[in-house]
Amino acid sequence: MRQFLRFRHDKSVSLRGCVAQQSKIMIYHNVWFKLTNEGNSSDREQIEAGLKAMIPLIPEIVEMHTGPDFSGRSRGFELGLLVLFKTREDGQIYDKHPDHQKFIAENKHLWSEVMALDFEA
Repeated sequence: MRQFLRFRHDKSVSLRGCVAQQSKIMIYHNVWFKLTNEGNSSDREQIEAGLKAMIPLIPEIVEMHTGPDFSGRSRGFELGLLVLFKTREDGQIYDKHPDHQKFIAENKHLWSEVMALDFEA
């Protein structure tokens, strides 16, 4: 069985998705997108590019990951986003940040539904 190690900004180590050492609680912002044009890879890629373009513009983002669903259990949500923040306040700053609002305004025609869930761990 292959095991994957990944180092995070806060120096913790992740082993197959389980945190082996974590110095503090993080905020996990999860978002799922249903595309207006189901299965349209160019629309998905445009959304992903817009999301990734925000990383250097919004310093509150600790990590950002995005990718298409592969399980078939997503009930029509085709694209997932995970953003990590240090604090709830950082998440609120991100939510109201002009570059995040610009991303939404420029890309919202590409999705028909969005669902979000935020938690601390």
